[in-house]
Amino acid sequence: MRQCAGHPEFGYYMNGEIFGEKGDFTTSPEISQLFGELVTLWFVSRWQGFDGAGDPTFQFVELGPGRGTLMQDILRTSKMFPIFVGCLRGVHLVETSPSLRKRQAETLGVTADDVSVGTTLKTDDGIEVTWHETLDTVPRGKTSWYIAHELFDALPVHKFQLTNNGWRELLVDIDNDNKNPHHFRFYLSREPTAASLALMPLQSATASDLTNPTSSAYFDRYAKLQVGDTVEVSPDATAIMEALAQRIGGDGGAGLVVDYGKDHLVPASLRAVRKHQFGDILESPGLCDVTADVDFSLLRMAAERHAQPHGPVSQAQFLHRMGIQTRVEMLKKSYPPDSDAVRDLVSGYKRLVDEGEAVGGMGRLYKVLSIVKRKHQVPYGFEEEQPSTLAKSNKSKKVVKNEVD
Repeated sequence: MRQCAGHPEFGYYMNGEIFGEKGDFTTSPEISQLFGELVTLWFVSRWQGFDGAGDPTFQFVELGPGRGTLMQDILRTSKMFPIFVGCLRGVHLVETSPSLRKRQAETLGVTADDVSVGTTLKTDDGIEVTWHETLDTVPRGKTSWYIAHELFDALPVHKFQLTNNGWRELLVDIDNDNKNPHHFRFYLSREPTAASLALMPLQSATASDLTNPTSSAYFDRYAKLQVGDTVEVSPDATAIMEALAQRIGGDGGAGLVVDYGKDHLVPASLRAVRKHQFGDILESPGLCDVTADVDFSLLRMAAERHAQPHGPVSQAQFLHRMGIQTRVEMLKKSYPPDSDAVRDLVSGYKRLVDEGEAVGGMGRLYKVLSIVKRKHQVPYGFEEEQPSTLAKSNKSKKVVKNEVD
């Protein structure tokens, strides 16, 4: 998975047009400006919560910025809040792909011949944008608003199966059988692997012994699994989440993770996407998007070591709680009733909040997780379904909405 996505020459994210109708998949920011606007409102609401306490300046940090569309919408919407954007001290984009870094620069209007790691360019508004290969080089010590949209689903996963001899890893091998056009195959390791020893519980035990839960909450997750069950685990995802939480817990700020996945163990979701269709992941390595559902329960567990996670909630819940319907009605007034602009606006809104069972129900499939400092108030969009709490939330949202108006 790592090689398919990030190989310097043949990696999927290193070359070509992969986003949008002409690419392989379409993300929420590409569907409608509404998504980026409401994400910005969420950050504004967190910033307002400081209420004059401490240094009001901050930086935006996006991990996996795609074409730069979401950050473009965030910066555009931020201008509606002059005091807020006046406190912005830079944008940091974490991106490994040279071609995507160049595309992000074009989207943000800071085009340059070379957008290598460490490059800093200024937008027409004087905002500095800096590119990083990893989160490690993003400056510490300043309040940061983090956004990771469709990042974690692209991170490598290990797939394990419980056998009578303990956990074994599902691996990829060359297949010399001429009947197999792909010449790759999956096979189950005969012995424990380094990954299974590091990531899975009680390797020395038999499958029957694994019904006894350990004292670790991490290992407790696997206690009820039976022989033949499979599970996907991403150590990269937990490492990034823990690093994010550590930064938020120490420096302040907050983060949003938006992705498709489950709030529990993920047994089998590894798949390939090409031209908006699912395919065989062994068919065209490097030419298709290899992806897996995000295990939000594991992300939450990693975040809890240093900060306070809330959620996940469905994308539909989050956007509705942040006032997407009100925003749609406001924007509709800017166009003739029967115009293409109104139809596109409504169509985009419906796609973002669709909770249908069919494939593509983004409002249901996509989930939103927030990370804030411990002992901070529950952020907007993640309130419990209690009338008193929601009433306070709606009142506060009107304050934010009035400035948008």
